[in-house]
Amino acid sequence: MLFVGVVGAAGYFATGFDRFAALVPLVAGCVAGAWLGVRDLTPDAYLRGGFALFMVAVAIRLFADAANIV
Repeated sequence: MLFVGVVGAAGYFATGFDRFAALVPLVAGCVAGAWLGVRDLTPDAYLRGGFALFMVAVAIRLFADAANIV
């Protein structure tokens, strides 16, 4: 997993990625998600519900973007 992250970061940097402030919440979310996933502290029902809400939010955002609402 670390190797994939390093290669992905190198690809972003090579193409001129300059929004380094966006990396802080991304890294924090990855670390927190990995810790919760490994520790198995979150029941499956909560994970499925959270993922379902995330997918609905993404669908709404995609629809709004396609309809030029946003």
